Amino acid sequence: MFQQNPQDEDVHVHDHVDNHDHYHHQQPNVVMDQEKRLRRMATNRESARRSRMRERMMKEVLQMQVKQLMASNQLLSNKYISLLEYNHQILQENSQLKETVSSFHDQYTISYGKHEDILGNINDFDSNQQSPYQPT
Repeated sequence: MFQQNPQDEDVHVHDHVDNHDHYHHQQPNVVMDQEKRLRRMATNRESARRSRMRERMMKEVLQMQVKQLMASNQLLSNKYISLLEYNHQILQENSQLKETVSSFHDQYTISYGKHEDILGNINDFDSNQQSPYQPT
């Protein structure tokens, strides 16, 4: 009753063969894509692991530097305090020496009745000259 055209059969056979070949060509591509994806995931995982390791090491280095800087800061603070105390002692000693010189000046003025500036005479003294108070 219904007669098929022989050309129609060829088309269907070729379509079927083409689809079958297309399936076989596509399957290796899917497998290759999956393998690439898995390799990429493994590579990314390894890269992330190395990145975490670098970050951990950098954190440890920075923590060591913080400890060293804090210790150095403490030493410098102690040295600064020590120098301030030493400076205070020197200033007190200088003040006492000025009072002693002033007292000697006053005693000299009272004893000899001179109003000369002893300090001025001492400052004018040339160190290359021999002192009149030293024996010759």
